[in-house]
Amino acid sequence: MTQSHVFEVHRRRVECVSSASYNAGYTGRSQKDVEAHITELAHQGVQTPQQIPTLFSVPSYMNLQIDTVEVEHQKTSGEVEWALIYQGTTAPTILTVASDHTDRALEAHDVTSSKQISPNILGTRAWDLNQVSDEIDDIVMRSWGFGSGKWTLLQEGRMGDLISPLEWLERLEELNRLKPGVILLGGTLPMLDPEAQFADRWEVSLTRPNGETITKTYDLHYMHTSII
Repeated sequence: MTQSHVFEVHRRRVECVSSASYNAGYTGRSQKDVEAHITELAHQGVQTPQQIPTLFSVPSYMNLQIDTVEVEHQKTSGEVEWALIYQGTTAPTILTVASDHTDRALEAHDVTSSKQISPNILGTRAWDLNQVSDEIDDIVMRSWGFGSGKWTLLQEGRMGDLISPLEWLERLEELNRLKPGVILLGGTLPMLDPEAQFADRWEVSLTRPNGETITKTYDLHYMHTSII
């Protein structure tokens, strides 16, 4: 199933049609950081991955550019990621901010299922990957959660802390998965305050060395799980 997305790329409107979607996990370049993230998840009951890094296939229709995410309970949280949209060799590959919003209760039982039922929230502004490739490692990734009346910084690091989008393009090509319309989320950073991650509002951002920032903010709406 395909899904259409519209981005503002350097003040230009670009429409992309996604054909396949993947979420990468455990992508830290530092083994210490990867182990810290695995330990963090283990405290939440998540099983240790069998392969590092891990590539999850997720439905394309779960990539959304929305401002409100509907969830069933309070044990869900987002996480800052970069998202790569590959358009083939005749159009630019673009880079935007994303949040892999995840059902943490389900994740403790089945990581793959938690990826496949929760949405990837994409930004609406993006950069041409070629135009930022020289500074890619220095782009800063941050996330904040809003709860109890205040914003809390939950994640902060550089894209250089994770496997590069340029390397992921090569890996996808080696796996014969690099097709026009592929969207890849590149993994995330450890939480600074795991106890504060179950917030009611999320904000994620990517910031270039020159200060230019792409931000995505969204709210959570708690659904009624049953109607009588």
